[in-house]
Amino acid sequence: TLHEKAPESARRRFARMFRPPVDEVQPQAQRVAIAVVVRDSQGLLVCRRGDGALSWQFPAGMIKPGASSQVV
Repeated sequence: TLHEKAPESARRRFARMFRPPVDEVQPQAQRVAIAVVVRDSQGLLVCRRGDGALSWQFPAGMIKPGASSQVV
């Protein structure tokens, strides 16, 4: 591979660039809740702003670690 053919100094520099910080927090799985609300054949959508654009989505929320899904 190109990595194996590179000089040792370049491989060390590459390793330092992509080494995770020692105190980095480990990733956790996130739980989410979504609702599809329908009444009289009409559905409920939520308009959200983000990145300078609008998007239409179903009502949803994030369940924080240690929280119950009933609070969403």
